[in-house]
Amino acid sequence: MSDRGEFLCQYAGRILGRELTADEAKLVSVETNRRVVRDLCGTFAKSKAKKPKVLKEKPDTKVTKEVAKDEE
Repeated sequence: MSDRGEFLCQYAGRILGRELTADEAKLVSVETNRRVVRDLCGTFAKSKAKKPKVLKEKPDTKVTKEVAKDEE
C-alpha cells in the first residue's frame, strides 16, 4: 500500500476509534480522498456490534414489605 493509502487507513481509524478490518482497508484506496473516507466510515460504524444494555436492578419487594411492616 502506498503512503497515501496508509494515511487514509490511519485517518479512518482515528475517525472510528479503532483499527480497520482487512475488508474495510481494501475499500480505502489511493484514488479516494478524505471526504470519501469519512463517508465510508459512516457505513463502517453502522456495522459495529452493539454493546448489551445493563439492566437496572429492581428492589426486592419482600424486603420493602418487611420494612413497611416495621415502620407501622
